Amino acid sequence: MKNLLIYKLSSGKNEKGSVLLTTVVIMLLLTIIGIASISTSSIDLQITRNYKVYKENLILADAAINEGQTLFIDFISTQPMFLEISNEKSEAWLNIDKVDGKYLSNTKSAFNTIEVDNILKDWGSLIKPDKLSIDPTASYVLFYKKISSDPSKDYEFVVLARSQKHGGNVVVEAGFSY
Repeated sequence: MKNLLIYKLSSGKNEKGSVLLTTVVIMLLLTIIGIASISTSSIDLQITRNYKVYKENLILADAAINEGQTLFIDFISTQPMFLEISNEKSEAWLNIDKVDGKYLSNTKSAFNTIEVDNILKDWGSLIKPDKLSIDPTASYVLFYKKISSDPSKDYEFVVLARSQKHGGNVVVEAGFSY
């Protein structure tokens, strides 16, 4: 009866190579997961890089807005008559009353009149970045309009700033009254 307790563990089929096949399938799955992880990581790195470039350009464009505003206010505070007689302070400063109509939708005010697309097309001919103290990849165009007879007060001006550092392109527009 002792012979009855011995069972045949083999099913009778050839099982050689099944461990190898299982190992190859598992390695294939791990390879696919690894490739997907690397792809996701590179996309995440590109998103992070693009965001960094955008933020840097936004900061530079904001700095150009601030520089334009500060220089304009300082200039009209010290030499208001010069601004009305001559526009040689910077080619980036344009009197709305004397600007080509393609840059404005109407000329009643400095606000809500700037045709940004037309300005961006002619950006290189409107500005001289070497006159600016901020990063040379950031520049601005300032449109102003005198709205009062007092030479040192009542200006409306719009600053359109652009930064294109590291292949980015950010355009910011801000309007002010002084």
